[in-house]
Amino acid sequence: MLLAPGATGEAPEFACLGDASMNVVWSLLHVPAITFPGGTGPAGLPLGLQVVGRIGDDKRVLACADWMAARISR
Repeated sequence: MLLAPGATGEAPEFACLGDASMNVVWSLLHVPAITFPGGTGPAGLPLGLQVVGRIGDDKRVLACADWMAARISR
């Protein structure tokens, strides 16, 4: 399991999607990755964290991300 930044900064204001450059490597490697909110930046907007796993380890990646997100959101 790997924990990596999900974006280069805060979520963009008034937009649905931000810069996807932080997950290009995981897509090219065909490994499971999920991004979840991991705190807030200077403007109070969410910061993304990614959990990345091995090929075929999708369930474990989802469980790990769920566990981490539950603890960070407290």
